[in-house]
Amino acid sequence: GIPAEPLFRSVIDGAFGYSLGEGSMLASTGMWRNSPANDAAIMATPLFREQLCGPKRMVRQAWGVAEDVPDRELWSTHVLLAGAEQVRAAMRGVERVHLTHVNAPEEVVIAGAPESCREVIARVGCRSAKAPANHVLHCELVDPVMPELTALADYPLGEPPDLELLTAYDYGDVDTYDTAGLASRVAATLARTLDFERLTRVAYDRGYRFFVEVGPNATCTRWIDQTLGAQPHLAVSIGRRLADPLAELVKIDPKSIGVGQYQHDMNQKRLGEALEGVVEDCVNKVGVDLNTASAPLLEYVSGISKALAKNIVAYREENGAF
Repeated sequence: GIPAEPLFRSVIDGAFGYSLGEGSMLASTGMWRNSPANDAAIMATPLFREQLCGPKRMVRQAWGVAEDVPDRELWSTHVLLAGAEQVRAAMRGVERVHLTHVNAPEEVVIAGAPESCREVIARVGCRSAKAPANHVLHCELVDPVMPELTALADYPLGEPPDLELLTAYDYGDVDTYDTAGLASRVAATLARTLDFERLTRVAYDRGYRFFVEVGPNATCTRWIDQTLGAQPHLAVSIGRRLADPLAELVKIDPKSIGVGQYQHDMNQKRLGEALEGVVEDCVNKVGVDLNTASAPLLEYVSGISKALAKNIVAYREENGAF
């Protein structure tokens, strides 16, 4: 695959991230300099390995739980297919449980003591499943380590990008000129409920209609679709595991990427030809892997027709790699 960010820096208008993905957004857009563009480096720090993950010593200290108590009896994280208000109502009177994420209108995440989580799930009476990640984030238990989290988010600032960057701190714009405050605000987003549904609606209310997810899964894409429902929009993922981002990009109608408010007043045939030419230029500049490229992607390579592209794929499937 290829890095997706260089392809989109010149055509995207804004960005927002999910949880630690807000930091990835700041890194990939050039807002942060000398910072990792993924979560791996952060998750490897002692703060995350010992306090927020692993033995979760911060929880043990706050709740007075001994070190020999297994993690499975200390903390669990669950995805609930229910609305946030319904879950909040069910949580009343139940201790040691937190609403950590609101992903979509009918999907939230709770975390805390396993028996407390089970009680809330029983009260709601909804379908649920254990979440793949079981970290201590997005709740007030994180407050005591805010200085350490702030230090992890303290990077030199680059040139503010000409983009509208949204933050889960106040569901408004990232203040790209406040060097001192940015790190603390990014850290603060990890100590409170993350409302991704709200972030999506804020972006939509500002006029965004085309959402491109750059990540290993298509979960955010699914949540955006669930949040916006039948409202006009397009959400796609170009960073799925084992998927070529460029192959995903060419699936998008070029007219949907945004070429001005008067595009529909133009001759649609000529507009389509011009935009297809831009996509073809991008594909030829980046290049493709002949052994993995799909037929729709190969069609954009100069000199390869639709029929030839299909024949190349058919030959590859029958005879193996070139």
